[in-house]
Amino acid sequence: MLYTVTLITTVCAFVLLLLVNLGTTFDSSFLPKIYLIKVNESVTHHYITYGIYDSCLYNNTQDAQTLVSCTPKAPGYSFDARQFAELCGANMDDETSIKIYTDILDRINLKIFQTAVLILPALIFAVIALVCTLILRQYRQNTLTPWIGAFSSLLGFFSGAAGLALIMATFWKGLDLLEQRIEGLSHQWGPSIYLTGMGLACLILSLVCFLLRLCTHQRKSGSTHSRDTLQLYDYDRSQRHHQQQAAADAYSPWTALDSSSPTRMLDPSPTAQGTSPPPMKQRDSGYDYVHAITTSPMESQQPYPSYPPYQDPYRQHPPSPPHAYYQPPPTGNYF
Repeated sequence: MLYTVTLITTVCAFVLLLLVNLGTTFDSSFLPKIYLIKVNESVTHHYITYGIYDSCLYNNTQDAQTLVSCTPKAPGYSFDARQFAELCGANMDDETSIKIYTDILDRINLKIFQTAVLILPALIFAVIALVCTLILRQYRQNTLTPWIGAFSSLLGFFSGAAGLALIMATFWKGLDLLEQRIEGLSHQWGPSIYLTGMGLACLILSLVCFLLRLCTHQRKSGSTHSRDTLQLYDYDRSQRHHQQQAAADAYSPWTALDSSSPTRMLDPSPTAQGTSPPPMKQRDSGYDYVHAITTSPMESQQPYPSYPPYQDPYRQHPPSPPHAYYQPPPTGNYF
């Protein structure tokens, strides 16, 4: 479910930001209608649409809308003063008439409009986030890919939000001043503004999905580690191991010679003699060590040897008899 939501948000962000970047760049049926802002001049019946990479001047008549001219397509293009003068009805053969509108634009300072190019990195980061989402379908246990997707979504959001905010601030302030000085001038926001906002919202949602995936993966890893740690202190498992070891020691085939046949080996276990084995008793590792170093191999063949007395390891040996020293035989007459 989380992967599906991440895939939907990244695909939507990619498609929306791609439409914003392709708007007004190709003369097709709907792409010229995807623009950032539209400036109308009711006196001359002209209007200009501003996109990410170019601006186009149209002649708006009752019959049809005719394309007059477009600026060269380039990222970060500048505000064209001659095109704006033609929009306002200036004589394009008279430089003095054009200079009037050029001076007005210089006072307003619309150079910040070039920051519209920041929407292009937002599209690139959206593509990276989409690629990371597709990789997660094959490698679900990878933790590096969600980090890359999260950072790409975050950087794409900051880049697109900065470009969108600067575009709106530039035209909001500048066009209000132009509308006060030029008769019949008006503006309206285009679909690219809303598409960019929705694309940035999808990037934020994809960022949240990537972070949730990281949190759930760490939680699963932590729970698995805690289960492995509890297995180290599984006393039932240790007890079963000691019981199995005791059974293996009790019924191991120690070799012994048969009185009837010196070449045949006997199995001293009760099972081999036709009797059922007695119930097993719990033994500890301390007894196994003491029993191994204090008994002979033949004594260890017994299936259930008795525990040695507690004082046996510390039993004192009897003192050795005193040494006899050599004494020479007596000589001489004592009578």
